[in-house]
Amino acid sequence: MIDEDALNDVLARLEAAGRPLAESPGGSAANVAKCFARLANSRKKRTTTTRRKMTKTKPDAKTTALVYFAGTLGNDDCGRQYRKAMEATGVAMSHASVHGTESNGVCLCLVTESGERTMRTALRASKTHELVQGTIDGVRPDWAHFEGYYVYKPTILETMERLKGAGAKISFDFASFDVIASQRDLFERVLDRRLIDVLFCNEQEAVAFSSSSASSASSDPFDPSDPSENRAAALSPAAFAKHMAGAYGLTMVVSRGASGCVAAAWDHGRGCVVEASAPAPTVEVVDTIGAGDHFSAGFLYALSHGGSLEAACACGCIAGAAAVQVAGSNVDGEAMRRAARDIADRLKTG
Repeated sequence: MIDEDALNDVLARLEAAGRPLAESPGGSAANVAKCFARLANSRKKRTTTTRRKMTKTKPDAKTTALVYFAGTLGNDDCGRQYRKAMEATGVAMSHASVHGTESNGVCLCLVTESGERTMRTALRASKTHELVQGTIDGVRPDWAHFEGYYVYKPTILETMERLKGAGAKISFDFASFDVIASQRDLFERVLDRRLIDVLFCNEQEAVAFSSSSASSASSDPFDPSDPSENRAAALSPAAFAKHMAGAYGLTMVVSRGASGCVAAAWDHGRGCVVEASAPAPTVEVVDTIGAGDHFSAGFLYALSHGGSLEAACACGCIAGAAAVQVAGSNVDGEAMRRAARDIADRLKTG
């Protein structure tokens, strides 16, 4: 996180160096919403086209998926442009509030020639957002996705509990290893209350959670010298996923970049953990901005459309691969259309 002075300093240095800047609506949860909406809209278009050819009737309303974004925008041109750009992707912005005086939040993504990125964020209006209702003006979400930075909100437990009470499933992204380090106790409370259905992290965040768990526990389940089965959780992404699924009764997903992903889910009916994995498609990387968020969207899209754990892993990797082929977080055009087709084909196989 940076303040206004630091942000303006970086922007001035980039301008002086002649570095180009491109703008797009982003933020982790927003990226998930955009990708999910695009996949849903693509499915709607395919269904509409097919039915018109076969029956010349309007598409069934059940094929329409509604994606809402809940956040706080700035009362400025940037905030208004953000709303318009999000709506253009198919995301409903009717539940995005506007702060009276704060400017819209900004995340500056600095990308290297190899496609890796680092980020500097000025929260501005977004830091004021609070969401505590389990239903939003009568809308009962099937899924509610939280980005990891929401743990800094004092109402996070109340928000999740009300959403769960309203029948929503909750997915959560760890966001960053430093968030895990600073909010370990809160993460434990959320997990212990069984509020999360699907938890996402990358390999670095898995290591951070394992390490912080070990340092805060009286008996260390991640100690390699411990002969118990739980010690394996620190040894590999797959073992970490299996441990988390069994310990907290959820679906744990570890994204591994070019190595694909691994996942494990607690099967409540059988009383055991099931595991799955998928490779990442081989593509040319432009940058990695939003790749993890698109992975999450592809995974959740598959689950919400009846896909198996294995299919969800594959669909997450397909969506993530689409994101790395374009600059910035606004993944549209041929890369997304191809991803939507590939995901639809994969879901046909279960």
